[in-house]
Amino acid sequence: MAFWRRLLCSTLFLAPGAALAQPVTGLYLGGAAGLNFHDPNSGNIGGAIGRTLAQSGLSREIRTDFNLGWAGLGSVGWGFGNGLRLEIEGNYRSNELDRYTIAGYRLPRAKGSADTYGIMANAYYDFDLSSYGISSSALMPYIGVGVGYAWTSHRGLSGSIDATAPAGLADRVVSRVNSELQSRFLANLTAEQRAQLPANAIPQINLNTSDLNARAQVRSDDTDGDFAYQAMAGLAFPVRAVPGLAVTAEYRFFGTLSNRLSTTVTASAAGRSIDRTYDIKYDNFNHSAMLGLRYALWTPPAPVAALAPTPAPTQTAARTYLVFFDWDRYNLTDRARQIIAEAAQNARSTGSTRIEVAGHADRSGTPQYNMGLSRRRADAVAAELVRQGIQRSEITVEAFGESRPLVPTADGVREPQNRRVEIVLR
Repeated sequence: MAFWRRLLCSTLFLAPGAALAQPVTGLYLGGAAGLNFHDPNSGNIGGAIGRTLAQSGLSREIRTDFNLGWAGLGSVGWGFGNGLRLEIEGNYRSNELDRYTIAGYRLPRAKGSADTYGIMANAYYDFDLSSYGISSSALMPYIGVGVGYAWTSHRGLSGSIDATAPAGLADRVVSRVNSELQSRFLANLTAEQRAQLPANAIPQINLNTSDLNARAQVRSDDTDGDFAYQAMAGLAFPVRAVPGLAVTAEYRFFGTLSNRLSTTVTASAAGRSIDRTYDIKYDNFNHSAMLGLRYALWTPPAPVAALAPTPAPTQTAARTYLVFFDWDRYNLTDRARQIIAEAAQNARSTGSTRIEVAGHADRSGTPQYNMGLSRRRADAVAAELVRQGIQRSEITVEAFGESRPLVPTADGVREPQNRRVEIVLR
């Protein structure tokens, strides 16, 4: 577990240096691996053996308990840029058998494994924390659900036990059987017939043994497929060093409908053996803790960044920089970071005491949405200025939504010049 803690801590250490976490846009690939806990399986024995167990007051249940195992998966998906993602996933889980229990008795010699592999169609939603007033977020929570088809395999799953009955047990059993036989025989005779009956005419069983050897074995080596479903919740941590790459940490619940798997029950005693094979329904529920990587193959289009003309010296010494954004986006590309870095360098060289950052949006959305979008754009620029060495106390951030267009337009028009952030050095 120390390895997982160190890896997670490394992820958290890298996260603050990453760009703002944003919903995935376009094609992406993913992979993850981790620990898998397989809930105990249980099923009931049917047929003659099951009836015998029930009549004897014993449980008909077959139960399998598993050790902690592992799980792995790979996926390919598409992000729509608004938090929604759809993907196809292939997965595999494996758990070694810990113990086999039949009729309430644990079989000490247990071995084999339960493996599950399948293909799933998943839907995810990424939560943009900046939409909830948490700016400069370096992580993105997400949830998801999935359905598909999975195959469950019992690979050499077996348990057995050898037992020797205590000395005298067979004699006690024979004595009880003889008593029952004699009672039924004598019940059909009159008192006179019983009085005249020779002693050697009463039926009885003669068995000269003092012990009874017995063996029980259960074995399942079969595969069955059925409908599968899962639910996921996790966190994504963007990695600045590799644009489009994110580290993921998540919990998954995975289950299938009950699988019917061929199971053979063998019982032998006193030289006789009963061997029966049943299709027993087994549950299949799994809990996984996983770490993984997700890589977005397509980066958003580069925003256009431009330097405004230098104001006339007779008006003001302030310098203004404009950073433009793609429609409905607030991410910073390498070119945008160059413009912001130049503004930060000039702020230090000219001794600027105040930097004004103002976010704007076009009129393609609602005024409320555009106000929030312009704020996120301004926060993104301010965060990059801080990363370039500017003190946060020297920066003022404002958002104007669609209220101050650079190019006046009608409502609903997507105007690139209006999707901007203005940086003013005072």
